[in-house]
Amino acid sequence: MLLQVNRMDPRWACLTLFLVLLADTARGQGCGLSAFRHVPGTHCRGDVVDRPNVGSADACAQACCDNPACKSFQYSTHNFCLLISKICTDEEKLSIPHGNMYDRIQGEAKPQASAGCGLSAFQHVPQTHCPGYENLVDRPQVGSVEACAKACCNNPACKSFQYSIHNRCYLISKICSDEEKKPTPMGNMYDRIQDEAKPQASAGCGLSAFQHVPQTHCPGYENLVDRPQVGSADACAKACCNNPACKSFQYSIHNRCYLISKICSDEEKKPTPMGNMYDRIQAGPSGPRRVCEHQRLSISCPAGQQINIVSALYGRTTRAVCPSGPIRTTNCRSSTSLARVRASCQGKSTCSMAASNGVFGDPCVGTYKYLEVSSTCIRPSGTRRVCENQRLSISCPAGQQINIVSALYGRTTRAVCPSGPIRTIDCLSSTSLTRVRTSCQGKSTCSMAASNGVFGDPCVGTHKYLEVSSTCIPGPSGTRRVCENQRLSISCPAGQQINIVSALYGRTTRAVCPSGPIRTTNCRSSTSLARVRTSCQGKSTCSVSASNSVFGDPCVGTHKYLEVSSTCIPSKRMVEARETLQGLRDVLLDLEEVAEIEQETRELEDMGEDVGMAAEDDE
Repeated sequence: MLLQVNRMDPRWACLTLFLVLLADTARGQGCGLSAFRHVPGTHCRGDVVDRPNVGSADACAQACCDNPACKSFQYSTHNFCLLISKICTDEEKLSIPHGNMYDRIQGEAKPQASAGCGLSAFQHVPQTHCPGYENLVDRPQVGSVEACAKACCNNPACKSFQYSIHNRCYLISKICSDEEKKPTPMGNMYDRIQDEAKPQASAGCGLSAFQHVPQTHCPGYENLVDRPQVGSADACAKACCNNPACKSFQYSIHNRCYLISKICSDEEKKPTPMGNMYDRIQAGPSGPRRVCEHQRLSISCPAGQQINIVSALYGRTTRAVCPSGPIRTTNCRSSTSLARVRASCQGKSTCSMAASNGVFGDPCVGTYKYLEVSSTCIRPSGTRRVCENQRLSISCPAGQQINIVSALYGRTTRAVCPSGPIRTIDCLSSTSLTRVRTSCQGKSTCSMAASNGVFGDPCVGTHKYLEVSSTCIPGPSGTRRVCENQRLSISCPAGQQINIVSALYGRTTRAVCPSGPIRTTNCRSSTSLARVRTSCQGKSTCSVSASNSVFGDPCVGTHKYLEVSSTCIPSKRMVEARETLQGLRDVLLDLEEVAEIEQETRELEDMGEDVGMAAEDDE
């Protein structure tokens, strides 16, 4: 006997609502991809319940969750979704390279993506690929390596991923061994780090964590990790800090940022006028160090090397360090931490300083603090010191120019220039580096006075000294000089343009243009660089008059000269042509991939027909 129900009857509405709620309960809350176990490279010849038109494994999983008849689903490497009415046993499953079976997990806790999982949860293995379409889980359309990592984190079947230099993301169901991995210049494999602490970007990591190696490049596209669109060297450094695969970066004079997976040796680096390599400073045995409040922290380097301070913290950011005192906050940092530690230690072979409020101030009253310092030992090519009221001179061999690494006018130790009165050893002129670079950077020789007249007096009554660390780097491709009232001309070969490195109108030596009157050798027009760049920068040829009418007269009565250092760099059109060529190469690669996908699609359609015939056989 059939039950006759009037659909207008309120009992019918109640029954319908009950069935909907029952279905929702049966599905289970939060059902998604994590509710299924991935069995890659296989297919289950069960009844096909539905073929929803979805674009991701997550959406296919949700479709299965929403269909009470669905027990498993197939999401192939070609993004086809098939909902299936049974869970095949291992014996029933068929091996197929395009297959990705997902079986509903029965009666057990569902795995969840790790909290905070991201790029730092993976180990980068550049220039490699984990082969085999049977291992491919998904190809999410994302635009960065971080987003690809997140997609892998959110997919329980994903154990590693490939993020190619063409910004394509491939999620992979296994971690290939070193023997299985195949070398490829376009590859960037990222393997999930297994059962160990995830590496994090160093706190405070920035430009100071890198050693600058100007006019060089670390060659090879196979080492390229990423090309972030940033507008400064600091932002490029931060991008490198946040990418665990990045060991160095190139920030060219055209403001282009390239993250690189290795630190090239001096022999591997190639000279280039456009290059600005920054190598990550490798923490040595000297860092990081921690001492609790009221203790002293000491740092030392081997003979011939000096301390380079990478980061410093006085305060508290964790309860795990120095836990014996009162802790009211873990968000506490003295703003003077880095400056004070650098003033005491930078460029020295040994140093010692107190972890105390008297040195750093008290950033969090009532909280027991600590001092944490990360440092390295570096070997500068030259460190010179002279006492107050003496002159310091620097020179480089022919064809090279001075690069100032650090400078200090003041006093941070009693061991240097001990003959005068010493009231303090915590004394540093804030203009030290700027003044020395203004006088010496980019020149072949320079000389400057260690005096209060140049740097100001940072500690009255204390006998000070000037300490400068410098290196000699390859000089620009051309330095030209003409005497006052003559014309200076510059030209570059076809396809290249002029890049002005430095310019001087005035006089800093008696050796150049000595035929006229010389009343001073400390004379420089403040408009020198700006005027020459206005006339020449970016052109293929230019000509400038060495005259007071162009630059003004910085020293009346002295016969002056114009000195310009320049290089020839690829022109903007040449750079654009190269980028266009690279774009065409990418298009060709895309076309090749489309052809591969079309071929695989035909194979998958054959597989679909096979599934359909199997379903008819079962009926």
